[in-house]
Amino acid sequence: MKNLKNMTLLDIMSKWEKTEQVIKSYDEKAGTCLCCNHLFDTLDHVCTTYKIPLDEIKKKIELVI
Repeated sequence: MKNLKNMTLLDIMSKWEKTEQVIKSYDEKAGTCLCCNHLFDTLDHVCTTYKIPLDEIKKKIELVI
């Protein structure tokens, strides 16, 4: 899904409930609760900020949707 990177975390989790587990699995790597602190940021922004590989998280999200 191409446009995932431009969606906010809130939009992703609202549309696909199971994606919350995927996003939360990156909290430790980021050193913060992504849902608490970046709900209104795009997936691309979060990945860039915390050096999370965008392709990796997109694949995991796509698996649960």
